[in-house]
Amino acid sequence: MKPIRTDGSNQFAHYTVRVRLPGMVDDVMRSHPELPARQAEALADLRDELVNDAPLALFGPPSPDHDEWAAFLDEHERRLAPGSASWQNAEWFLAEHFFFRRILAAVRYFETATDPFGAAKRAERESERLARQLDALLAERAVDDRLVETMRFALWGNRIDLSHGASVAIGESSPAHEHDVLIADDSEEALARLQGARGAVHVICDNAGTELAGDLCLADWLCTHGAGPVWLHVKALPTFVSDATAGDVRALIGSLLSASSSA
Repeated sequence: MKPIRTDGSNQFAHYTVRVRLPGMVDDVMRSHPELPARQAEALADLRDELVNDAPLALFGPPSPDHDEWAAFLDEHERRLAPGSASWQNAEWFLAEHFFFRRILAAVRYFETATDPFGAAKRAERESERLARQLDALLAERAVDDRLVETMRFALWGNRIDLSHGASVAIGESSPAHEHDVLIADDSEEALARLQGARGAVHVICDNAGTELAGDLCLADWLCTHGAGPVWLHVKALPTFVSDATAGDVRALIGSLLSASSSA
């Protein structure tokens, strides 16, 4: 199977590079008006590179992964015709990941710890909708019902992916737990395993905010009912707009601790 390309051979990938990704850069710039001119200019340059189909340019040091990315880009260049790799003529998997890494380079993440997507994640984390959903979930007193609803909450929270506006709109307007429309449902087996868990449980986290809140509620249930340690696996760096990092976990716990709701 040939890799998906960002050229005209794949409409979604091509549109994303030309339109969606430049829009994400604009969102970062609007949400961080305090950025120094040098960082704002680097973001604007990245946006122009995407729109104008510039070659894939490696970010400069200092960064702990500079050499790894240099190797990735060299290997990618060898797979394509020499000198032909550009934003709109690249393998989609590499281009998308490289885009988010370039944003971190633009805001000088390793020097400033600036999360370029922090404002969007904070708005979702502190939203009234999430507070209402958590109140309803935590008000469930029956032990088994709480676990069932917590699993559904974490599952459907995945729809609140801040990199996809349509997905967020659906997730915010639809019922929280539409379990009857799942393509495959192994929840009974999952519930049986979780109810009997006595060793470590590993949760692979995706989005911050709603989905992460469900993950924390699940971890709380497990710890309360006799499971071993619960490990939350998060992203090492901010990426894909809403992907959870360790900082997002701490921020969400802080928001929950300061919330006015008794639940």
